Amino acid sequence: AQQQPGRQASLQRSVVGIGCIRSSEHEAAVRAVGSSNEDLLAAVLRQHVAEELLQDAEALVAEVEEFGAAHLKRQKRSFGEKVRDAIGHEVTYLHLHASQELTSTLLKLAVSAGRGMRKWGGLAELTARPNLRCLEAISYFADSAVQNEGVGSDALGWHDDGFTLYTMVIALSSEGVHFGGGELDVRAPGGRTQSVADLQRGDAVVFRGWDNHRVRSLSWGARRVLVAEWWFGEECSQVSERPADTMDAARKLVGVGAGCETAHFFCAQDMKEQGDLEGAERNFKIARQLDPDFAGTHYELGLLLRRKKNLLAAGQSFQESIRLEPRHMPTYMHLSSILH
Repeated sequence: AQQQPGRQASLQRSVVGIGCIRSSEHEAAVRAVGSSNEDLLAAVLRQHVAEELLQDAEALVAEVEEFGAAHLKRQKRSFGEKVRDAIGHEVTYLHLHASQELTSTLLKLAVSAGRGMRKWGGLAELTARPNLRCLEAISYFADSAVQNEGVGSDALGWHDDGFTLYTMVIALSSEGVHFGGGELDVRAPGGRTQSVADLQRGDAVVFRGWDNHRVRSLSWGARRVLVAEWWFGEECSQVSERPADTMDAARKLVGVGAGCETAHFFCAQDMKEQGDLEGAERNFKIARQLDPDFAGTHYELGLLLRRKKNLLAAGQSFQESIRLEPRHMPTYMHLSSILH
């Protein structure tokens, strides 16, 4: 396999059924997002989750932490871009104990919030019912480095949730009351960032799972949230608390016109391997349009165009890849082979 700059993934195939979801649910969520939020990366719904649901969620967390399997509760994690040896966060997986009523309510809220984000492409008009990918209770703690020196690692570094459609964060605690810091940042291709601060108990934040996001370090206290992800892959189960990305999920994400550059990139790779060069070129170009700053797309498109004997366009793609990632030596070799 050709070495390429950047993006890596481990993909397995699966086949998943899709149902339907009613469009009339949680119209208030759409109104709460509003047309003025068209350019935002995350839908922020202030005080939108009822106290009764929050208490039910907390009772569920307590139940799982007392009676659940050891590998599903209080698992310490610390990952993401530029994360040092921080305390990070602690996660308890809730999917095996959560009621259908709870997960359905959360899904309806997420879908309705997505419909209010008009620039979310196909997600704003989604009619297919996605599956629950994971349901987690996460606690973030203040890093001692922050308390003692005023600096420290992010509680959760920059990362994305792969082919997840919606990621929803529901605040179980309040900034300024239970913790300080801990802002949620969401970053789109190109570097545009939205920071969500001052989360209060009952607030909900919904964003596209493939957008990069992080949680900044806490200065004091503990930040508690409920996190749910939905996607077109297999449902989380006793076998897998969070199933891995699949090509099938990528294809379905592309199929609904969601605008996920990573899904288009991997669909293009798969089409190229299957000999569908026209489909591969089309998807590489869509991925390039959605994220023009990812060198790997320009590189792979250059390889494909060279294979199709379109040497001028291939050379242009290699040159752009070099501009974005000048340390990737194979790109220079392929460009040189065209020029000579």
